[in-house]
Amino acid sequence: MDGIISIIKKLRKFKGITQEAMAEQLHLSVRAYQKLESGQTRIDIDRLQQMAAILEVSISDLVTAKFNTENQLLRSKSLWRSETGVQKILEEWTDRLLHVLIKGKGAEMEYLNRAKEEGL
Repeated sequence: MDGIISIIKKLRKFKGITQEAMAEQLHLSVRAYQKLESGQTRIDIDRLQQMAAILEVSISDLVTAKFNTENQLLRSKSLWRSETGVQKILEEWTDRLLHVLIKGKGAEMEYLNRAKEEGL
């Protein structure tokens, strides 16, 4: 679930939603939400559905984003050997998947073009 939590956190930040706003919409205290987002408390399926709805994505999108991110890490063996390399790939693919989730499936080419221009 750590990968999904990471994606939820990045998506929340990308959409400009504060932890306080998420907590309020989930009818939780801010501290209880922070424990969910940090992985200290498990997220049950009902809560995951609520979070996905607030973030305007499906649970399937969250799971697919996690799966694709993890597969990319496994394919990148040269970077897999260093913690910095793994973190770089994880951040790149999470950003790429969030871009596609937010802007739609056709946005992947736009992302790739932007990444190429920025030298990523």
